[in-house]
Order: sequence, then structure tokens, then C-alpha cells
Amino acid sequence: MGSDLRRAAVAALGELGRSDDWRDRAGAGHGPAAFAEMPEAVGPLLELVLDPGDTFVTRRTGCTRT
Repeated sequence: MGSDLRRAAVAALGELGRSDDWRDRAGAGHGPAAFAEMPEAVGPLLELVLDPGDTFVTRRTGCTRT
């Protein structure tokens, strides 16, 4: 059951990462970093980290401390 829950969390964070609200995207970027070993997390994580239009989201996603 753990891997199913991890996949569900990555999917939910991916949806949140497509939000128009920068706060949602920043939170969504920080979350998938914990799941970076999962292939499902790589795409959404890279989109948020490499977002040239929103440096706060990029900085928050790459941050290891809250």
C-alpha cells in the first residue's frame, strides 16, 4: 500500500504544481523533492525547478529547509 500512496501523493502534487497560484506551485515543488527517486515525480519536479518565469518557485523547490 505504501507505493500506491506515494504515487497518489506525487500525482496530487503534480496537479497542484500546475496551479495559477505561485504559493501552490512553490508548495508542490517542495513536496516532490521527497519523491525524486520515483519516475512519476521527475517530470513535474523538473518543470517546477526549471520554471524561468517564477524564481521563488524554483528557489523553494530546490530548498532542503523550510
